[in-house]
Amino acid sequence: MKCVTYNIFGGMKGNAIMANMKHHYYLYARRAKDVIKEKTKDLSKVNEMIKESNADLICINEVIYELQKEKLTNFLKSIGYKAFSIGKSSDREDGLDLCTVLASKYEGNEIIVDITKGKSIINEGSFCVIDIEKENLIVIGIHLALSKKIRLKQLTEISDFITQHKNSGRNIVLMGDFNEPIKKLNKHKKFKELGMQTRITPTFPSIKLLKWFKRDYDHIFHTLSNTDIETSVKEGDSDHFMLRFDFFPKPKESFEINN
Repeated sequence: MKCVTYNIFGGMKGNAIMANMKHHYYLYARRAKDVIKEKTKDLSKVNEMIKESNADLICINEVIYELQKEKLTNFLKSIGYKAFSIGKSSDREDGLDLCTVLASKYEGNEIIVDITKGKSIINEGSFCVIDIEKENLIVIGIHLALSKKIRLKQLTEISDFITQHKNSGRNIVLMGDFNEPIKKLNKHKKFKELGMQTRITPTFPSIKLLKWFKRDYDHIFHTLSNTDIETSVKEGDSDHFMLRFDFFPKPKESFEINN
């Protein structure tokens, strides 16, 4: 099973410092819809990365809801994705809401959930869930807030949801942009008590001049047993790297019988 999480930054260029600052200004400060519409209309590079990843489960963050959601989900359907959950991260009045798109190549059903968030840019967040019953798997895609206060509330809500489904015997895959490294996430009592497994992999920022600041902000956590993992990252135009986990069954131990 292959799992991928990728914050696409609306498909804009974010891996060079000047372009990153300019596009953040247009999207968050000026909220220039006409400019953003022009700069985000071509998702070909994002689509190419998604297709090449060949993920069975994928979480895509910072998709512009009004401008990109339909275009992106149609593309995902065309390459074999069957189940979807979409969560708006914000509720702005300028038509530049961001969202998370969670998609699965397995058949599944969306579970509608909510998460604490506010109208301020630093208080946004999303929570998407797909129930893949045949695989006994609950898949969760998230994007947590920049605000620590709101982020802690969101993490509590997510932890409570996971606990409920873990207690009923379901396996969990949780992935997305947490805006925090694992070291800080594990200071959250409820989240740490979940005992989910992962591998620390730095994903942000992809800007070469800021490589000294590189942090593990995007994560893939799981409760799958008897599995080995190979991890990798890939650079696109975003200010985040794409993160991929490949899950493999652990080889059965072999025993040599000496006569």
